[in-house]
Amino acid sequence: MESENSKNQQLVDTLEITLNESETRLKMTKGELNSILSQKQDLLNYINELKSSLDEVEATKTEVETQKIRIEQALDEERRAKEQSEKARMDLENRVEKLLAKKNKFMCF
Repeated sequence: MESENSKNQQLVDTLEITLNESETRLKMTKGELNSILSQKQDLLNYINELKSSLDEVEATKTEVETQKIRIEQALDEERRAKEQSEKARMDLENRVEKLLAKKNKFMCF
């Protein structure tokens, strides 16, 4: 009976050691899990910040494209106005030349 009692005691001791080791590993695993969850939250926050930055960049890009189109339209309008004024100037010069030519014809007499 003592031998059986001794075996049982050894078994209990072994089970207690195994239980303590398991509890230690469990605590370590829980700590690692908490650390990983914290890292995950940090990464999620970082991703959200990056998304916000990307949204701002996209909005800025859109605004730049809009301004570019407006500037191009303004330049086109300026070119057209310049062409029209150049054409009007040439027409005016031609008229003046014609009037001067007529004037010179009449002055000859």
